[in-house]
Amino acid sequence: MTDPNQSIVDPVANNVQPAKAEDDAKKVFAGNLAFATTEDDLKSLFSEAGKVTQAQIITRGTRSLGYGFVTFATETDAQTAIQLLNKRDVAGREISVESAKPQSAADADKAKARKTRSKAKAKDSTRAPRRARADEGEEGAAEEDAAKQAGVNGEAVDADGKPSKSAKRRQKKKAAAAAATAAGANGESAQTDANAESSEAKTRAPKPKRGPKGAPTGELSPTLVFVANVAFSTTDESLKAAFGEYKVKSAHVVKRRGGNRSKGFGFVDFEDAAEQQRAMANAQNIQIDGRQVSLQVAVQSDRHNADAAADAADAAPAAPTATA
Repeated sequence: MTDPNQSIVDPVANNVQPAKAEDDAKKVFAGNLAFATTEDDLKSLFSEAGKVTQAQIITRGTRSLGYGFVTFATETDAQTAIQLLNKRDVAGREISVESAKPQSAADADKAKARKTRSKAKAKDSTRAPRRARADEGEEGAAEEDAAKQAGVNGEAVDADGKPSKSAKRRQKKKAAAAAATAAGANGESAQTDANAESSEAKTRAPKPKRGPKGAPTGELSPTLVFVANVAFSTTDESLKAAFGEYKVKSAHVVKRRGGNRSKGFGFVDFEDAAEQQRAMANAQNIQIDGRQVSLQVAVQSDRHNADAAADAADAAPAAPTATA
């Protein structure tokens, strides 16, 4: 980025005549000005250093660019302004004041900056394409060849030396056309990789949909009851306590595998068939831990599940208790 001090007033845009060489020593550059600063404000401020013959805010159209030039009657006044006003806080901004550069020096700096940018741009556009790594195999080599060919043909190349997307598409079309020509010469049918993949996808058999789980089958248990819609906070003890009016051998809440979280249902095993039927008749839709559960007679396979859950609960180590 060039120094704003290097910007010279455009005689046409600002309607002024170029400064004479002998006036350059009497002129100072004022930068970092508030956009609301006017030429009258600038002249009034710099009058502290001496007699101001001209004060100018540089604009683009009607908008201030935040800097300007002040010309004094003498060179001494200009140097006094630099010492007196540089780094002063004006309208909430620390302004910079320094000697203005002559027109010729500023033009030379501009030309040098343009030349530097042009060289940098030319260097990026002529950067050699990246060599393919050993682990990239044929694909890496193909990209390298495409990049080289793009450079030869004058096609666009990105910052890494690779062809642009449009150049890659053209290269693929040319490769497909060459493959088709070669296949035709050998009496074979040409088909691109994309078409082959599409054909394979069409012939692939669809995955069958999983049907809904059916009701458990088997012989009904004479003592076991399946309890659904159990609260996640319900434990074996609270489930058994909910059926305190009946003769219950055991009660188990089924937990998720590998964890201690309830699956939302459980089993209650009664002393005999009479107690089971009494519970089915009288305890349907009872409230347990704030949730209304539903009961149904379990099948023998469910008994196996309940026994397995009970064994797992018995084998689990007891939870540690806090001690005072």
